[in-house]
Amino acid sequence: MQELDKLRYLKDKCRWSATGDNEVMIARYHLKKMEWGEAVQYLERAIRKGTLSNRDKTYQLLADTYDCLGLENLALETRLKLTS
Repeated sequence: MQELDKLRYLKDKCRWSATGDNEVMIARYHLKKMEWGEAVQYLERAIRKGTLSNRDKTYQLLADTYDCLGLENLALETRLKLTS
């Protein structure tokens, strides 16, 4: 399966999934391409959706992405939500 086909498949799965894990996978795709804004959108959506298999890791990923965008205040605020 081609990379874009996998992305389309994951986006379609997002509509039906009760967890935010598919959104995190899509965010990781955008992070690899250094598409920070797209990654933030999917990570925020994943957190809103909830039921994440690794909540803290998702928050850390979001905070790191905010850092890449130069949004230090949002990064710090996000890190404060980590439970560990």
